[in-house]
Amino acid sequence: MSPLGRVAARIAVFNVAVIAAILVLAGGAVYLVARSSLASAQDTALEQAAASLLENPAIAAVYRQGTFTGHEDDDDDRASVVATEALLLDTRGAPLPGQGTSLTLVDPAARASALVGEAAFGWVDTGAGRYRVLTVPLRLHGALVGAAQVALSDEGRHDALETVGRSLALVGLGALAAALAAAALVTARGMRPVREAFARQRAFIAEASHQLKTPVAVVRADAEALARTREHLDPEDAQLLDDLLAESVFLSGLVAGLLAVARLEEPPQVRVREPVDLAALAREVAHAAERLAAAAQVSVDVEAPGAPVRVLGDPVALRLALLALADNAIKYNRPGGWVRLSVAQRDGWAELTVADNGQGIAPADQERVWERFYRAPGAQASGIEGAGLGMAIIRQVAERHGGAATLQSGPGQGTTVTLRLRVAAP
Repeated sequence: MSPLGRVAARIAVFNVAVIAAILVLAGGAVYLVARSSLASAQDTALEQAAASLLENPAIAAVYRQGTFTGHEDDDDDRASVVATEALLLDTRGAPLPGQGTSLTLVDPAARASALVGEAAFGWVDTGAGRYRVLTVPLRLHGALVGAAQVALSDEGRHDALETVGRSLALVGLGALAAALAAAALVTARGMRPVREAFARQRAFIAEASHQLKTPVAVVRADAEALARTREHLDPEDAQLLDDLLAESVFLSGLVAGLLAVARLEEPPQVRVREPVDLAALAREVAHAAERLAAAAQVSVDVEAPGAPVRVLGDPVALRLALLALADNAIKYNRPGGWVRLSVAQRDGWAELTVADNGQGIAPADQERVWERFYRAPGAQASGIEGAGLGMAIIRQVAERHGGAATLQSGPGQGTTVTLRLRVAAP
């Protein structure tokens, strides 16, 4: 994915995350309000049932008799007073006999409160389910004669809450899907001017680099030709020539890096894809780097299998990335140091590794070295010329080939950079 694509994806994900958080908070609030409302309605229904029970004159007859037989006749309507959702207690808290109810009081706190004259809510769990219970005191002519318990099954409230939860989840998922689609659309439209600006910038860099390539090459060639007569120049002129040569080398590398960046950012349909033997490429790059390594008093060796290790990719871009790795490993090394290019194949992946025992990279700089034009403070202090494009090109080449680039390093412990690329199908 391109840098702009990653930015667009992060923006879209952030927007969706914010909307998802709002939906979760709003849905949670609605659910809590619904739960509170259903619980309040449940308690209100119990209070109304208890009030109806207390107002029924047949209750007094039950307590005068001290028992409830459960028989109905024309003269006694006591059987209609107590059903399976109600229970009458005596002053000891024991159920009056003969009620024929399977409901058992299991909330001692509510029972104790009722027997001292205070109504209390509680819960009863039975084999038939869970019940919300209200236990109220019963008085006869002002005297506390017992308690009455009315219960309401919690199944209705539970089912209603499940319905609310499912509805909220479905609405939330639908809203989230719509938000994702809207975020993708809005982000794509919002990023269009940015993409166009980047396209113009790439075109400018490519054109400027192409225009600068020839004059910079001429300046460098002239400076190198003059350097062969350096011993005949005055010391001041010789110093000016050295500066000219150094700057021409720097500009030549910068132009080459910018051209490489412009080439790597070409649309996918114009990129080259062909089998590339990484083992052969490593040996070729090591041979090309020998002159630079000899000048820096650094040895270069290759560890690669005799059999080809092929990947499908752009041979020019892969060679450029490997040359950049070898160049960094040599430049930031020390006299007597070594650089090792190795190629291995395992589990369908090819690993191209460049290791050295040079100065290494501080932990704080190891992520930033992948950025364009970034040079670590240690590299700048060393006086080694560079534009800070090498590592950015390496990562970009790896990602363009569906792979990855990783780095392991430490101050004074050298650096190991690995490109991991998918092996080409045979």
